[in-house]
Amino acid sequence: KETEVSLQVGTKKSGAWDVSETYVLHVNFIRGLDTLSVSADGKGVSLTPAYPSDIYTTTNKFEGEVSKDLDEVELTIEPSRTVATAYVGEEAFSSADDETVKEISLAPYKNEDATVATIPVRLVWPGSDGLGEQHRDYELKLSLVDYKPSITKQPKNVECKQDATAVLSVDASVVSGTLSYQWYEVDGETKTAIDGETSEVFTPDTAEIGEKSYCCDVTNTVNGKTYTTTSDVVKVSVVEKKVATSVVEDLKIAAG
Repeated sequence: KETEVSLQVGTKKSGAWDVSETYVLHVNFIRGLDTLSVSADGKGVSLTPAYPSDIYTTTNKFEGEVSKDLDEVELTIEPSRTVATAYVGEEAFSSADDETVKEISLAPYKNEDATVATIPVRLVWPGSDGLGEQHRDYELKLSLVDYKPSITKQPKNVECKQDATAVLSVDASVVSGTLSYQWYEVDGETKTAIDGETSEVFTPDTAEIGEKSYCCDVTNTVNGKTYTTTSDVVKVSVVEKKVATSVVEDLKIAAG
């Protein structure tokens, strides 16, 4: 709704104002969003700027990140104060009588290398109070991120003597999230988790002679969802200790 504010400019003479110029300012209320939120796999996605925030009244661009493996996200859009229809692209999204939550396919909004999805949102208000139809455009930019850990250093095969120390280790990196580790003993197609071995470094038992295989699952947790990469399977070969012996030659024993 438009409001008029008058501004008069002049000089004061003998206690009275001599007005030389009058300005009329037309002030329009900025309509916008009460809610703009994104969910992926049932988890809320953090947006910048964060909601709620006073700058929502003047900000038209929002950014966040989701997994590149997602096909769709859930948008919640609620216009502020007055009846409006929201559009995502060319499709009507909501009005006063419709649902404000909807699943949105990311495919139409991805760039060529599928690293970003830019979703246009438009709010349209019907004419009222002497004003014609009004609209406001928003841009929601979602970075499509590969959250799976990238293993930068694989474990290596080890050969050692019985009861000696053998060390396996793995290094990994992620764009964002929290890493965790779990080592497994591998027998053919079967993986058995090793209790307590949940760090980057693993020292297997070498008490028995023979060969065993191991691998590590590196897991990244983002917004409560997990993404896992498995390391190479490596072998730890334990060989028998060699007992040191000495040879005595030409031993002569003289009797009494």
